[in-house]
Amino acid sequence: NSEHFAVSRRVLETVAGIKRYEPKDVFFPGLGTTASSPRSRAFFHQVETEYHGSLGEVDTAIRSLARAVDVGLYDRLWVDNCPLLEPLRVDLRFHALRRIVIDRATQVQSALHAQS
Repeated sequence: NSEHFAVSRRVLETVAGIKRYEPKDVFFPGLGTTASSPRSRAFFHQVETEYHGSLGEVDTAIRSLARAVDVGLYDRLWVDNCPLLEPLRVDLRFHALRRIVIDRATQVQSALHAQS
């Protein structure tokens, strides 16, 4: 549909450096708001974090990461391995947020092992 095409076009233009769109202007309206699920909000804020991290905008990226954590982010693999987060890894705020994510991921793993 035309909305999917528009989203794809904005993503490609941003990646290609043709035009700078903020993540909120690229994705579907409401994705990062309380109108969407906590997982969708966390995903949106992860994308924001990557976007701003890739531009070296550490403060903005940390704020986006904090929003992802606030809505329940538990994706330890992403936090530990995403190359776009490299500029954030020297910031103490990143490590405090990472600790929360690791604790959540550990709780999820423990719950899964307890069920098996």
